[in-house]
Formats: sequence, C-alpha cells, structure tokens
Amino acid sequence: MAKPQKGQPTARQLSKALAKGGPIGEAPTTARDAKTASVTRMYDLDARRIADNLKNFTAALGTNRDKRTHTFYDFPVTLSRQELENMFRSSWVAKRIVRTPADDMTRAWVELSWDDSDEDENSTRSVMVAEKTFRLRQLVNEALAWARLYGGAGIILDIKGQEDWSQPLDVSAVGKGMLRSLHVLDRWRLAATGELDYDRKSPNYGYPSFYTISDQGDPRFRVHHSRIIRFSGEPLPYFLFTQNAYWQDSVLQHVADVIRDYDATMAGIASLVYEANVDIVTSPKLANTLTEKNGLQKVTDRYLLMAQMKSINHMMLLDGGNGTKDSVGEQYSQKTTAFSGLKDVAEKFMINVCGAADIPMTRLFGQSPAGLTATGESDIRNYYDRISADQESKLRPGLEKIYEVLIRSTLGSMPENFALAFKPLWQMSDKEAAEIEYIRAQRDQIYVLQGIVPEDVAAAELLEMETYRTMTQDDVNMVKRMAAQAALLPPAGKPGRTLPGGQAAPKAGRPPADDPAHATEEPAKGSDPKNSGSEGERTGDADPESVIDIIRKEANGWNVYGNNGEKHLGGPYKSKAMAVKRLVQVEYFKNAG
Repeated sequence: MAKPQKGQPTARQLSKALAKGGPIGEAPTTARDAKTASVTRMYDLDARRIADNLKNFTAALGTNRDKRTHTFYDFPVTLSRQELENMFRSSWVAKRIVRTPADDMTRAWVELSWDDSDEDENSTRSVMVAEKTFRLRQLVNEALAWARLYGGAGIILDIKGQEDWSQPLDVSAVGKGMLRSLHVLDRWRLAATGELDYDRKSPNYGYPSFYTISDQGDPRFRVHHSRIIRFSGEPLPYFLFTQNAYWQDSVLQHVADVIRDYDATMAGIASLVYEANVDIVTSPKLANTLTEKNGLQKVTDRYLLMAQMKSINHMMLLDGGNGTKDSVGEQYSQKTTAFSGLKDVAEKFMINVCGAADIPMTRLFGQSPAGLTATGESDIRNYYDRISADQESKLRPGLEKIYEVLIRSTLGSMPENFALAFKPLWQMSDKEAAEIEYIRAQRDQIYVLQGIVPEDVAAAELLEMETYRTMTQDDVNMVKRMAAQAALLPPAGKPGRTLPGGQAAPKAGRPPADDPAHATEEPAKGSDPKNSGSEGERTGDADPESVIDIIRKEANGWNVYGNNGEKHLGGPYKSKAMAVKRLVQVEYFKNAG
C-alpha cells in the first residue's frame, strides 16, 4: 500500500475528519502543499455534503435509528422487450397509456398550405391522394406508438434513384414519382452502430450517424441517419441514453409498478365478488360422520342437495336433532361481505395511474371526476395543450421532412411558403360556437355604429373566419362600395320630399350638390314647428302618416331615431356628424328599394 505524501491526509485522518465534518490538513505553504490542499478541499466538500442534513439526536431524526434514512433509490430493473410486449397485450391500462397520446397526436391531423394552394385545387388534391396512398397518417401513428412502447422507432424513406441507403439523402434531388415507400421499424429492428455524429453544426449532433436493420440478416447493411425519421419515447439522461443503445426509455418503465398495483387491486376486488354471500351450515358430529365408511360421499350428497333446493320458492331442510332439550341440530347462517369502501380504494389506484401516466382520468378511464360541478373539462384542456406542445416539439420536425419528400415526389417541386399547421384537438359544440358568434356579432355592431370600424372591415373578418361558407371577396367589395356611396348622400328623406329649411331631397344614389353638413339644429323659417324644438332634427314632410327620422341630442350623446322617435336606429355618437352619417345610411337603404 502506497504511503501518503507529506502534507496529504492519511486514511485515519480522513475518517476522523469525515466523522467530525471539519477541515483536513493545514494551510498550504509551498506549491506542493497547495496541490495537496486542492485534494484536501475536495475531501472537505464531500464531508460537508455528507453531514449537511437535518439531524436531531434527541429524537433520533437523521441518525441510524431513523428508519427513513435507510430508504434509497436503487438502479431500476429495465423492462425487456418481452416484458413490455406482455404488458401491452395483457393489461388494457398499459395499452391505453401507450396508444392514447399517439392516437390524439394524429387524430385531428394537419392542414397544409402554400402560395396559391386555395386556387390550385388540383395540386392540393394530388397531395391528399398521395398522403392516403402512402398511408402517411397511419404510419406516423404506428411510429409514435412503438416509440412510446419500446423507447424509439423510425420511418425509413425509400427514394428511387438513391438506392444506396448508406449515403446521405439529398431531399432537393427528389423529383416527381421518386418516393417509392415508407417503412416503420421499432428500435429492436433498427440498431444504432455506435458511430456518433460529432458535427456541431448538424441537427443530428450526439446521435448515431448510421443504423443497421437487424431483420435484413446482414449486419453490414447500414442506413444513414438522414434517411430515417426518428421518433423517441421517454427522454433519458445522456449516460442512461448511451447505456440504452442510444435510444430513449419506454413510457411503461416508470409506470410499471403502479399498473401492477392497479391490476392486482382490480383482480382482488373481482375475487371478493365470489365471496359476497357465503352459506354456513354447522352440523354436530360432522367429524365423526366423515370417518365412517362412505362418510364423505354422504356429507357431499347431503349438502349438495340442500344447496340445489335452496331458493326463494323452495325450502331448506335442516336436521333439528333427536328432539330432546339438550340435543343440537344443524344450524344455518349467511356471511355477507361489504363492498362499501372498495370504490374509494379503486379510485385511489386509478388516480395514481393517471398521475404516473400524465393522462387525465376522463381520457384514460373514460370516467368524469366526482362532484356536482366537476366535468373534467379543465383537465382535458390541459391534456390537449400538452399534446399540442408535443406535436410541435416531437412531431413537427420529422413530419415536415416527410411532407417535403412527399410533395416533391407528387408535384415535382416544392412550392413557395409551404406551411404545416396542426388542427386543434378541442372541438366546440354547436351551442358554444353559436354563443361565440353572437358575442362577435354584438361587438361588430357596436364598433360599426360607433364609427370605429368600417362596415367592410367587419365583412372582411367574417370572410376570414369563414362564418358564411358562400361569402366571397366580392361580397366584401360590395359592402365597401355601398358604404362609400352612402357617405356621399345628404341626410335626406324620400325623393321629392322636403328637407328642413325647404330644400328638396335628392334621389337616392345621386351625390349632393353641396356639403351634406348643412343640417342645423334650428329649423328654417316657415318650417313646421312640429319638426323642430327639443326633439332634435327630423326629416320628412308634414304628412302625419309618414315615417320621421330624428337626430336627437341627449345626455349620453347624439342618437338617431325612426318611426316618429319610437325606434332607436343608432347611437349614442360622440359628434353630430357621426349621427348624420348613420341617418344617411338609414335613408339610403330605405329609399334604395
């Protein structure tokens, strides 16, 4: 055994220092001592780290007498491929944990767009047909599921003209009709060679550069990583990642214990059903009867017949003894098992499984949470938000590459400004959609009447939101033209009638001869006093049967009224000019017919 150098702590000194938690050695005086001190400081750090926890010697907390200090986490037993497959096939909970997120990530699927994709229906239809031909949606779902089960999977791109799979894939060289097939292989069929990519500029940095397909029978059959769209399971730290053959972990690895507990609990509850009601018959001298010749057969026949005859309509015959006072005959009783607390026990295990799998109970077990107002809507929304985040981080990079190859092979080239968007998982009901549309309509009405938003802007938003399927850009342009024409009209009544001040009203659609802001609050001389005064400005003649439109200044602002002031047509407006504009619109549309 090598002796420690001068100034270096011995094993005994180190042991005492670790026990006391104090420093080791003296302050360095030379360069050699300084080097020794660096080792000493390392030992000091370990000693302080070991001793730095809560201790109470009186209560024995944190000492060897505390049973909690003996609890530690050991390296888990990694589930083998056979164990994972057995869980997947035998436990429906394990299968749903694997399949549910994969199905949700591909359920609503995607929406593609590029320049002029709406107008070029043939190209859009061709891409959709190619997507179905290559079963892209199904293959991506399968790759996600096997990645979650085994810890990894991949989709291999088979391109015509680039048959050497050991060479990098040139996506830009893919032409029309060059995509031959897509293949899904799980991690047990797709083995990493161990040659890692150390190019810091490569998006594949730290991952294998080549893979071998194990079911080809030839270990020299290598595939370059650029031809594989890789899907991963539960992320692992780097060193565990390397130990796991450069693949991630199965999602069942960390939930296997809770799944086992749940399945065992359900099996135990199912076994209790057989003991819900147990008939008990006590028979005197039963042991003596069994020792007699054919005693077992007699006892079996006796109570088998009794069990067969026992029912609601039949009687049960029991031996009452020899009739004396002290004789004891057969006695019958029934033992009933109570199941009142089993539901709570089962729900606790269900909640434990949902927490471990990170899937809400409404999605995993199809059961809503208990409570009068509990619907599970917030849980499912949070879960869909997580699925949406996984789509962006885990699914988008590989899916965009697949679509680029698919579109180049279908159209011959990649269109400009290609975009891929995932459709939302949360779907509103018809009632919720109608309520939202009603609120938007009220908002548009307020902004338009207040003059904040023009009519064509509201119409353009209706077109963009696809509120009306038959609405086109021509409808928006027509609304814009009609609003411009209405703005040119004076605050007029019907053609041929008299405006305040005795001026003749122009015909609808004809631009005014002078500024429309001629309307005044005071009536002109000679005008009917009924059309003036505190009621504001009115349009129309003295005909009592005519409908009079009024601009009235009130405490809250300028308002427009119709039907002799009975119908509110707009307002309040901040200025009189805005109220006049609204009255012009009303008069125009009224007289246009």
